[in-house]
Amino acid sequence: MALKRAAKDKKNWTDRPKDVSFVISSLPDIEAKTPGLRGKVDFARIGVAGHSFGAYTAMATAGAKPDLESHLTDLRDDRPIAFIALSPQGEAEFVGL
Repeated sequence: MALKRAAKDKKNWTDRPKDVSFVISSLPDIEAKTPGLRGKVDFARIGVAGHSFGAYTAMATAGAKPDLESHLTDLRDDRPIAFIALSPQGEAEFVGL
């Protein structure tokens, strides 16, 4: 139920891809503060994957432009090089939310 409410909140449609970009930007700090990760993060090979609403997030991060507020919104992050969208929504899935 909470996920359904989250999907209806259009703010999440822009915030979720921005959260992915924030995490990617934070990776150097995360690596530096986590002894087990030091030297193991390959910043040139970042991937993003998601299921259902997460699939939307992955696709928006990859460059899909959702129609939010009657205009296409570019939420792409050029740093990831691989994307997996598991069970993505169809084109009209969010209509009327």
